[in-house]
Amino acid sequence: MTHIQANQASTSGDRLAELRFLCSIVNERQTAPVNFDPSYMLNWHRLVRKAGDWLVSPALYLGLHRVGLNDEVPSELLDYLEAGYELNRDRNLRVMQQIAEFTPVLADRSVKAVLLKGAASLASGLYGDPGARMLSDVDMLVDENNLGATAEVFVQLGYSFMRPKAGGEGYAPVSLENALQGIGGACHHLPPLVHPAHSASVEVHRELGPPWCRKHLPEKEVLSAAVPVRYQGMTLHVPSLQHRIVHNFVHCMIQNSGNRLLLTFPRDLYEFTVLMEALDDVSEQDEIYARLAKTGAGFAFSTYCHRAHEFFGLPLCDRIKRQVLPRWHLELGNLLIRKPTLGRRCRNVIGVSHEFRKFRPVYVKWRNPGMSLPAAYRACFGRALRRIMAERKLTRRVARLFAWGS
Repeated sequence: MTHIQANQASTSGDRLAELRFLCSIVNERQTAPVNFDPSYMLNWHRLVRKAGDWLVSPALYLGLHRVGLNDEVPSELLDYLEAGYELNRDRNLRVMQQIAEFTPVLADRSVKAVLLKGAASLASGLYGDPGARMLSDVDMLVDENNLGATAEVFVQLGYSFMRPKAGGEGYAPVSLENALQGIGGACHHLPPLVHPAHSASVEVHRELGPPWCRKHLPEKEVLSAAVPVRYQGMTLHVPSLQHRIVHNFVHCMIQNSGNRLLLTFPRDLYEFTVLMEALDDVSEQDEIYARLAKTGAGFAFSTYCHRAHEFFGLPLCDRIKRQVLPRWHLELGNLLIRKPTLGRRCRNVIGVSHEFRKFRPVYVKWRNPGMSLPAAYRACFGRALRRIMAERKLTRRVARLFAWGS
């Protein structure tokens, strides 16, 4: 196999081809050697950089060895990936030990904590290697009536509530009373809990998302249907298989605006594919689709399934396979992958128009307690300019205007 030069010139189709290549590598079910055309790809430096952006660098390192392509990667990049994998694996093991420390204490207080997202993936063994999955914090769901007891347990264990300082520079501790009073409305979890001896913060959720997400997945239903899993001799709770599928979809496509922004991250899509394939019958996809169609998310779910089919080979049930999707929706998504600058501009404009609440002074003041109203207005205006990538151009024009006037 021909060695691929790191600085090989790119073509218009490289980025989409690289995404498909990356998805085939991080897919743990892919054990056969992956064939690719050396004349068409591969820019290894760009691929490694994108893998970092998409939080799949450790999975890329493991996958390259699994399919026998590690010799094709420049040695300095392979060393970089290996170091990142080892650091991530060590951190994940410490995070699971951290969970093992506070779970029995919560159980003694009759608090049922259900692990979510990355913590649930590690606890349930979704990945064959604990170092394959990157996670930033530990998300857990508790009953709203147990929110106060849960917060007290973490404070007794030495955790502190932290919230961004006014102006967005650094974090400041928050008292237990203020943390409990500040939750409500769009805020569906307590402020992050930080412990000086642990690297991962803990977010205690009372809901699985902001108000516009809750209709798709009621938290009472998730808590009652949570299933126990065994991890190194201890019992942890994770959502049921169908609830994990719905939560993965809602978090990626609804809460994070993936459907509106025509953006799907390989890590979320891969986990969605693995969970969907774990269903007892492909027809259960139809049940999930029917459930989400009642809450107005049927089209977005079908798009997500077709994306998983396109990049990870997810088998689709007949109803989703026949689901009529505008071809432009999938093709435009692929175009924005091939043209990253165009995609970034498009998503920024859509983000400003569809997420206007983030540019309201009230929202900024809620995120930054103590900020004055004029400062909140300035922060909103600057954020909007940055999102539409106009701040730098506007600054240059104003500078030229003042230079001309002088």
